[in-house]
Amino acid sequence: MIGARGECILDLGDEGQAKLLFTNQALIQAERELGSTFPAIINKFRMVDVSLSECQKLVRIGLETARREHQEARPAYTDADALHVLDMVGYYALVEALAGALVAVFTYGQKPKKEEQPPLP
Repeated sequence: MIGARGECILDLGDEGQAKLLFTNQALIQAERELGSTFPAIINKFRMVDVSLSECQKLVRIGLETARREHQEARPAYTDADALHVLDMVGYYALVEALAGALVAVFTYGQKPKKEEQPPLP
């Protein structure tokens, strides 16, 4: 079972790509590390009020979740690795990508609203 997940692929230029994965387990870790609830974290992204250190932590969590999911044979990602991604991608592009991935987890299973039908005459 795949379940709730949000992914983003970040272009690192000549260095290739960085793949980030967020799951409910990753978001629980983010809540612990950021000291905030997930809805509050989402709201910070909506208001574009997320700090660089919050971005760094979320990138590390996303990188590490993807590494474990794909069973990559490499050491665990560090804050320095996440900062490098932030440097390569830039703040606003990173915030936009993170927001999309986080919202995908947050809204998983939400049924789209049916368009209202006009009453019959």
